[in-house]
Amino acid sequence: MDKYWFREKPSHMRWGRGKAIRGGTGSDLVQPLQGESLHHVAFNTDEFDTMVRKFHRAGFEPLLLAKAYVPTYGGTARACHFDTRAEGAPQSQRR
Repeated sequence: MDKYWFREKPSHMRWGRGKAIRGGTGSDLVQPLQGESLHHVAFNTDEFDTMVRKFHRAGFEPLLLAKAYVPTYGGTARACHFDTRAEGAPQSQRR
């Protein structure tokens, strides 16, 4: 069963998705159809929990947590999206 949390509250999401993989690089095209969603740059890691803790210790709060079946991977995948917009903002607007 797919599970989603948006700003630490249970959420429902539905989207259309396309994926392409060539060599070790993959691209996702995501179209939000229902629920909370966001645009992102993602990286795969074999150490998901370690990376989530590392971002959290650096001061980034999770916006979206997901645990969902992904047909392309043939199994369940976990994702955590952090709001890093302030890192690209002018120095005067950073946290």
